[in-house]
Amino acid sequence: MEITHQYAQTIVDRTMKILGYNINIMDSRGIIVGSGDKKRLNTFHQGAAEVIRTGRPIEITSDMARNLEGVKPGVNLPIYKNPARMPPILIGG
Repeated sequence: MEITHQYAQTIVDRTMKILGYNINIMDSRGIIVGSGDKKRLNTFHQGAAEVIRTGRPIEITSDMARNLEGVKPGVNLPIYKNPARMPPILIGG
């Protein structure tokens, strides 16, 4: 199941108001479709691709981020809906 840019951006905007951190939401290919940093929209996020592949959360450290494409430090979490796994959400980077 894919998430639209409009829906992803709505989630990002609302969540950032509460948490005070940048949020990214990716599609099933690891492409950022919603972000507090508009320059990152439509770019590849290698950490998200790993979450998609494994279905497990990943905490990206500064050291890891230097070796991964399109990644900044933060937490990558898969989103689940009825019980299907959806593309990941990233908090922080």
